[in-house]
Amino acid sequence: MSRQKLILALFMPVTLVLIALLVAPLALPVPEVTLEVKAPQFEGERARADAEYFSRTYPERVVGSPENALARAWITTRLSELGLPVGTLPFTVNVASRPQRGEQAWATVPGQSDELLIVTAHYDTPLRDNPAYADNAGGLALMLELARLFSAERPQRTLLFLASDSEAYGPAWGAQNFLQNFSGRVVAVLDLNHQAVGSRGLTVESAGLQSGYAPLWLRAMLPGEEAQTDLSGLAEYLDRGLPIHLGDAALYLRAGIPAIRLSFGDLSQGGEIETLVRRLDVRAIDPTDGYSLRLNRTHYLPGLAVAVLQLLLFAPLFLATAMAWQADRPTTDELKPELFAFLAMAIAGLDGYAVAYSLVVARLLPRYELFPATPGDPFLLQPAWWVALAVYGAVGGGASRIGSTFPFAALPCCSSSRPPCSSPGSSTVMPLHSFWACPLTFGCGSSRAGLYRAS
Repeated sequence: MSRQKLILALFMPVTLVLIALLVAPLALPVPEVTLEVKAPQFEGERARADAEYFSRTYPERVVGSPENALARAWITTRLSELGLPVGTLPFTVNVASRPQRGEQAWATVPGQSDELLIVTAHYDTPLRDNPAYADNAGGLALMLELARLFSAERPQRTLLFLASDSEAYGPAWGAQNFLQNFSGRVVAVLDLNHQAVGSRGLTVESAGLQSGYAPLWLRAMLPGEEAQTDLSGLAEYLDRGLPIHLGDAALYLRAGIPAIRLSFGDLSQGGEIETLVRRLDVRAIDPTDGYSLRLNRTHYLPGLAVAVLQLLLFAPLFLATAMAWQADRPTTDELKPELFAFLAMAIAGLDGYAVAYSLVVARLLPRYELFPATPGDPFLLQPAWWVALAVYGAVGGGASRIGSTFPFAALPCCSSSRPPCSSPGSSTVMPLHSFWACPLTFGCGSSRAGLYRAS
């Protein structure tokens, strides 16, 4: 074994052991919530009756449909009957190339301050054959029951109970328009997304769309030892690294507003959500409470500790790169083929995107907003074969065109396990569009691999 490989083989496990030893002394206890609030008054049977009536009377509430408008009228009537001021915000969303009219509706319980605490539930549905079709009568009924309870009180913060439209398409296009057009200081958002039948406790989703994650202080407010199923440790770390969640809460998180998405197994658990609202109403919000990684129910890592440990985790990669660079000291001409390889991948992907975009502009594909329909939409589940053929053909053709156009079209190859690779330590001229057949390997030979101009 070469000296370089021996150093790396020893350095990697030593780094992992060091990280494991540092986690415990750097971890801090999750602050215990000791707020005394009013006992919950939530009536699960009343909410269950509302959910059954709403889903039975208005089963197909696709944004822009007549039934969606009737459902919204029923919601605003129920909120008006509580004696609360009701507001609406219309918007337009593209669904299958057709502009559809949606509308947000909300009622406000004035508080002693102008700080806003939003409790939201979407009332629209996707198409009937969508797996999410059962959404979201349970969440809406829970929100209406909370509005009824708090309508007779004078909370410290202003409470806004929001029935959101077009959560299924956009995604969350109603929440997007609400954020763009509504002014006010929002301290937290609770998104009651759906009734997860058979689940145990409250299920918490904390990731945003493209960016954002629910702060620890908000997730720690949930009552009960078994009242929540929240990510922690490695699962949370990965969830933060891939923030591609959909739904209203994800849009608020992307905008930098603390939010969580709550799913519940039974409407009788509304009392726990009521307790959460009461706690958030009286809790002092710390704006400096930034990034932190929850390890378990009792401990977390502060943001600075997470940053240091992340750098330490990648230390073997930094070391391997530095050793390879020191050993070979590649020139600019020797680096060009690899740069062209990355460029080829990017251009090939852009070719596929350009074809798909052109098909939408030419009205051969339906147009949606940020994402093409909801996850279970038939357009995504059963795409037309010719669309996939056109996109994949553009990607493959772009890669081949780049490989034959650029003057540097060879990559160093150090593996003898796959064709067209040659023996270790040598170099084989290889078309750029076939570069994936021969991955690079650190320390494959004692001398630098030569690169040749493609003929």
